[in-house]
Amino acid sequence: MVFISKLFLFILLISGFQIFAQKITINNPGGKLIYLDDDNEIKIRIAGYDSSKVIALCSKLQILNGEHGNYQIHAEKLSIGDVVSLQIYLEKKEGNYLLGERIFTVVRKNDLETGLGIFRNGDMISIKQLSDLSEVSVLDNPIKKELSFKIVSQTCLLEFQNGESALFLLTSNKISTDLNEGFQKLKPGDKVTFYNIALLNGEGISKTGSRIHLTVTNANRNEIREIKNKSLKTKDELLKIETFSIQSFESLSASEENQIIRYSIAFVPKKGEAEFMQSNGNLFSPCMKERIETILKPGDKILIDEIYFTRKDGSQGKCPAIAIAVL
Repeated sequence: MVFISKLFLFILLISGFQIFAQKITINNPGGKLIYLDDDNEIKIRIAGYDSSKVIALCSKLQILNGEHGNYQIHAEKLSIGDVVSLQIYLEKKEGNYLLGERIFTVVRKNDLETGLGIFRNGDMISIKQLSDLSEVSVLDNPIKKELSFKIVSQTCLLEFQNGESALFLLTSNKISTDLNEGFQKLKPGDKVTFYNIALLNGEGISKTGSRIHLTVTNANRNEIREIKNKSLKTKDELLKIETFSIQSFESLSASEENQIIRYSIAFVPKKGEAEFMQSNGNLFSPCMKERIETILKPGDKILIDEIYFTRKDGSQGKCPAIAIAVL
């Protein structure tokens, strides 16, 4: 009963979409481009309607959060060359009406991608993992040593949820003692951003490194890497998943060491009865994919629960349930 009751906690945000003619303005400073390593500030205006009635849905991501017609598209989890569509709906009593669509291509704004150990722009990280890291690195350096770029300066901003912030200016790729002490003051929900990353190679050529924006999370948090809670997925995206893996914040190596041993899944159509299946292991089985293809339609839901995993020391843990909607 506990498992079944969770099915009713996830409310689908979009349903019954219809086409509706109305003057709409979508302003993106990047034009037809979405930047992988920048805030993409999108302004949406609908003539004659309050912005609170607007629903902005970005493919491969989810419903965008925004206020007063201002939205951000965070593309960190996308790849260069991806094509995404931004669909704009108007919420009305008789249903949600499709007003317009824009297509964007994902590119990188800065010259070279940088990373903090295994962490990339948009990732979550625990304080313990931050403390174990020593430097920011350039990820796509040329093979020839004399052409390789080194970080000569960078800025790190720590943003606390109480509104305070701390700024650190670094003169190399190394994490300074002062910055490491600043990490210890962070709490889950705080933000860490490395930016203004200046690069220089042996021939005197300078470039800019992409920013790294991280969110601090609890060190004992474990979740499924491939699907996030309350996300929106197409059938094609779901059918491409072969196995589930753990995204762990217990240590730098925990994500590779923690292994899923079993989970339950429920397919919940808007009309008809839910179907339940179990897996002993991390495989997203062909039987499960067959049910997605045959019984699920846009607007239906999937609930993954009872997700258990083992650690390297033999102890077990459990991930929180995941509810997603099918596009």
